[in-house]
Amino acid sequence: MSSLRSTVSRISTLTRSIFNTASMAFEATADEAGSNPKGCQTTEDEEAEKRIAEIERQKKERARELNCRRVNKCRGKKTAARLQDERDNAQHSLETSLDEQQIQLFNDPRRLEFERHLEESNSEMAAHGKNIFRGLIPRCSGPLKDYTLVSVEQHLRHISQAQPHSIMLLVDESWYAARPQLSRSRFLRHLSSTPTRPLSAQELESSTSNVVTRRLHAEAIVQRFQTSNGRPSRTPLNLLNIPCRTPNLVPPGIAKYCTLLPEACEAIFSEDNTRLGLEKSINFTLCGQAGFLTHWHMDNDGFATWVTVEKSHDEEDDGGTLKYWAMVILDHLSPEHQTTALAEFAKHGYRWQPEPSWVRVFSLVPGHTLIMPGGTIHAVVTVTDCLMTGGMYWDKRIFVSHTLPTWQFIAKNRDLVTNEDPSMQILEVLQWLKTDIRYDPKGYNISPDDILGVEGMIQDILDNSVPCKCQRCGSRCPCRRRGFLCYQDCKLRKCGNRR
Repeated sequence: MSSLRSTVSRISTLTRSIFNTASMAFEATADEAGSNPKGCQTTEDEEAEKRIAEIERQKKERARELNCRRVNKCRGKKTAARLQDERDNAQHSLETSLDEQQIQLFNDPRRLEFERHLEESNSEMAAHGKNIFRGLIPRCSGPLKDYTLVSVEQHLRHISQAQPHSIMLLVDESWYAARPQLSRSRFLRHLSSTPTRPLSAQELESSTSNVVTRRLHAEAIVQRFQTSNGRPSRTPLNLLNIPCRTPNLVPPGIAKYCTLLPEACEAIFSEDNTRLGLEKSINFTLCGQAGFLTHWHMDNDGFATWVTVEKSHDEEDDGGTLKYWAMVILDHLSPEHQTTALAEFAKHGYRWQPEPSWVRVFSLVPGHTLIMPGGTIHAVVTVTDCLMTGGMYWDKRIFVSHTLPTWQFIAKNRDLVTNEDPSMQILEVLQWLKTDIRYDPKGYNISPDDILGVEGMIQDILDNSVPCKCQRCGSRCPCRRRGFLCYQDCKLRKCGNRR
């Protein structure tokens, strides 16, 4: 019995112990549940702290990135400024070097020999030559520079802007070396292969100072070059506007942005007109004999012009050929004085003698490409036998603002201010231009309201060019047969339209 009571007592004690333990565990759980009702608050706080820490890290990273950008931008500006300074210094060095070269070439002994040759001729050309060489040597550096020295890349940037063109000298050895290589000796060999080919050549009669146009066979022309052997001739020849079909000679900037003339030729081309007189102006070859000298003149039809001096022989450096290209620069004059100067030029024509301070004499050697705006009064002096390639062009963007007024002036004073007759297609090309301007006034940088005035300018050019209505001109007159006024090369001197 006592054994039973003892067993019951142990069971009771064990039960109380288990109950107490469970109560303590429940209280602990209740306390924990009271402090974290959802049972996961600690985890959320940790996640929040992690997110805050990540945001702070990202802010610091962003701040470091922005700071690095500011530092790099500052370094980039400094680097860009340094590179620009280096480019400016290199350009200044090139300009200074070219200015020195111009001085040396202007004082070349061959010029002095040429002047003595003119004096011996005892003609008006001697006075004309002296007037030219009283001009100034052009500068491409300094605030009072006369022209801009450019590479192909720089010229592309300049001409991409729809701005009035200025005088430029393109000197780019890599471009000149990459283009097809031409030489005067190779050109004359090519002429020798077609001895009976007729060519138009200007001949300077030293005794009278007259420049006459003759039709000569290629064989006779080559023989005269060989006979003079590079010395100034008393009756030198100048071959003008010989078509040049050699590709890739045009400066890239002109080929890209100044396409109006080729477009006009393409538009008026027809099967029964397989060769346009106007088209010969796009690319041509000039070959002058030592001793030739032109009067002051403008290039016809308002053309802008580029010319590249080629070598005398294939293996020659740039020391064998020298050409002087004199220009009258009026930009520094007031508009009133410019108008007066042009009026004097129109009045006196080739006898006009500009102020020496207006004249700049460019000295050109192989590798030099001179780019001349339309309407520039110029004269060319051929000191040595010289081959040049070149071309003429119109820029659509400045055609109305600059080319048309120049063309009007030339047409009005045609026999006095230019040494060329107008192209045979002048009527067709002007009619096409009227249509193109109506179709695309924006391309010509004008508004539709300007079209009527522009058509009046074109009509003025036509009125001074076609047709010939002189009653004294008979059927033999070539100008009348073509529907032109008689010009300076017309053989019928009695035409009442001549000026």
